[in-house]
Amino acid sequence: ADSFSADLTRPTLVVGSTGKVGRLVVSELVSQGRPVHALVRNATKAREDAKLPLDSELLKVFCGDLHSEAELRAACQGCGAVIAVSGTTRFSKPGDFLPWRFFGNDPMAARRATRPLEDLTHPYAVNYEGIVRLARVAEESGATKFVRLTGLSVGFPVYNPVTVLFNLLLSLTGKWHDRAEKYLRSRQHALDVTILRPGGLSDLDRGDLCKVESEDEGECLVEETVNVQLVASEDGAYKEKKQKPPPPPGRIGRRDVAALAVECALGNPKASRRTLSIRWVGSGDGIGPAPQGDASEGSPSWAMELEKLDAPPPPPSGPDVSAAVRKSRPYAAAVAAAPPLILLFAAGAAGLLKWTAAKMLG
Repeated sequence: ADSFSADLTRPTLVVGSTGKVGRLVVSELVSQGRPVHALVRNATKAREDAKLPLDSELLKVFCGDLHSEAELRAACQGCGAVIAVSGTTRFSKPGDFLPWRFFGNDPMAARRATRPLEDLTHPYAVNYEGIVRLARVAEESGATKFVRLTGLSVGFPVYNPVTVLFNLLLSLTGKWHDRAEKYLRSRQHALDVTILRPGGLSDLDRGDLCKVESEDEGECLVEETVNVQLVASEDGAYKEKKQKPPPPPGRIGRRDVAALAVECALGNPKASRRTLSIRWVGSGDGIGPAPQGDASEGSPSWAMELEKLDAPPPPPSGPDVSAAVRKSRPYAAAVAAAPPLILLFAAGAAGLLKWTAAKMLG
């Protein structure tokens, strides 16, 4: 952390800066007086739609994306930290389920030589290949800190119904997030990496969860004392402590996610080399449907919550990326097993209903 503190006057690169979380990250950095490089794919969107603080002298906008090393290098120039909140949402296509694409380590390998620019929206191209490229360019450009936003479900077991559904519908998106996380946690680079896994994202702020409005006039008539706090738990903490995690959706506000990303990027030593699952705890409209743990588990600020964590782990010394790939979690197998299991369950349920009806009528 001490070596990183000297980088605080250098810009922070925000990738995905026109998204709902990204523009909040940019605004938070500018509000703290930090210089920002914002990488955008669409300059028009940056000017008109993203609500970026374009009038600030602290903000410099670069056009480019994760597929171009030259564009990434230009945006990373002089930066001390990178915050990557980019991602892709691409629904599965029939070709995704061809065995050599579905089970392979590179779903586009067979066609890469003849059509290298094909299907750049695939999670492999964005959530894995693009993030690895960004991390390498960031390190080569002199950055020392890297913050990556993925999702709470990346830490779920591969046979969890939520994991299976996401991977089935969204081109194995969880597999490629997991693969990128493995790279970022590996010893293939010298970056200080923090991975954030938020739950269901909300546009509400914590203060909004405490308000009860009149249905007739839409005015806030009552301000309830509802204590909604922040929790950042180390990946696997619930399993190690033999605690049952709170029920879905593990909701958290985008503004709180952005605030933690900035806290990590600016060198909080307790965020060093962490994979953190983050969410709200407490109860109230917008955090449910079920109470998300007890508010006493959380903290009112990220600095206070991170202070609860143990000392940061040592730098990675485990397997390299090739070994991590060989030990990749069986996402494809889980998705492939889902349809026959569903059909088997349906057939069993239909048989049971038929048998019950026969017994009742007979």
